Amino acid sequence: MEESVEHYVAQWKPHATPAQCFARAEGNPLLEVRLPGHIIHIFERTNPYLLPPGPARLILNPMAESLTPTEVSAPGLQVIGLSRLKAWGRILVRQSHTVVIDAGVPLVVSVLAGVPTSVAVGDTVEFVSLAPIHGFAVPPDRPVATATAADAL
Repeated sequence: MEESVEHYVAQWKPHATPAQCFARAEGNPLLEVRLPGHIIHIFERTNPYLLPPGPARLILNPMAESLTPTEVSAPGLQVIGLSRLKAWGRILVRQSHTVVIDAGVPLVVSVLAGVPTSVAVGDTVEFVSLAPIHGFAVPPDRPVATATAADAL
């Protein structure tokens, strides 16, 4: 579902969400992060064990067996276990095995069975994730260096 971590981050970074990362518990491969209204655990894929505590931009990538159409109008998510959640919301982007769902925060969901052909952008769906939820840290944008007249001297 991904060519490389770098390619994945480049492709999905427009759908990253702000999060607060906490210090890691020793011996635990999962990172605890706070999203608006929720604390979840993720398996950080970009630089495991190196993401420092503090603010970060994360691509949240839960995996699901399948998607289920729903009539729920307000997006949301519910933590149902360690690094597992149930989420529902509107589809923003659709690809063969991936959808971006607005569940109050953007979730880049990998669907193992593939995204059903009957599901389209704008539809509302729900899913239950498999553990663990993957997380990809998006590096801060670097300022673009601009040449000045003094640089030419």
